[in-house]
Amino acid sequence: MSIASVAGLGIGVVLTGVAIQFAAAPAAVVFGAALAIIVMAIVVTAASPETVGERQGIGDALVLRIGVPSAARTAFARTAPGMIGIWMSAGLVLGLGASIVHQALHITNGAALGLVVAAQPLAAAVSALVLGPLMPPRRFMLAGYVAVLAGVSLEACSFAAGLASLIICGAIITGLGFGAVFSSTLGLLVPLTRAQERAKLFSAVYVVAYLAYGVPTIVAGFLSDAIGLVPAAVIYAAATLVITAAGLIVSLSRTGSMPSDALPGGTQEARAHDVRASTSSAA
Repeated sequence: MSIASVAGLGIGVVLTGVAIQFAAAPAAVVFGAALAIIVMAIVVTAASPETVGERQGIGDALVLRIGVPSAARTAFARTAPGMIGIWMSAGLVLGLGASIVHQALHITNGAALGLVVAAQPLAAAVSALVLGPLMPPRRFMLAGYVAVLAGVSLEACSFAAGLASLIICGAIITGLGFGAVFSSTLGLLVPLTRAQERAKLFSAVYVVAYLAYGVPTIVAGFLSDAIGLVPAAVIYAAATLVITAAGLIVSLSRTGSMPSDALPGGTQEARAHDVRASTSSAA
């Protein structure tokens, strides 16, 4: 789940940059490709077997369900500051990055712009896919926070100094940290829920994530009209550092205060459900 979302962002940005640079009608290429992929997703979803509970009608499936199951609420509250911080870091580059690279760093090639902006989400996908299995989850999360703090600091310095190399390095380091924190957060939350509760949990996770990604970027856009793009981006970076640091502090203080069901394997009810599911699959 964590790999697919950030990999999709990175690949989409790269392909958009290439289309802008080389296609005669880039908007048609970009939106046509997005539409084709969505249609493919609909077909695959329709053909996929149901894996959770009884089959329900499409009307029931479309009912909005957003919430955090009771067993996961403490863990969700404790990881929320970190989620807000890392998704603000994503908005810093994905939301403002292209404008900053174009205006402050004087890079005008569409493909190059796409690669610079895509560095962070692609690094996040690599982090979750390659580095995640090599480290214990808690250590991976803490290392991710440190990487995000270092990467965003480099990005802020690059904006102020006008150095393209620093923004690329900062984006890669931030992306590695983003992948670590986000995948570890999902790895903590998901085992605390039963299978049929996970859809609304993911909805709640992404409501927090996308608000943290979108709202500060919009605010920074208005602020840039008043004080300039680079100063607004530096202020945005500073706010991101403060919130991410808060997430790190909460993570460091979590040991000893996390409830007993916030452990790998989740609640007794969730574990029992998984055992029953495994037994049914084996049969």
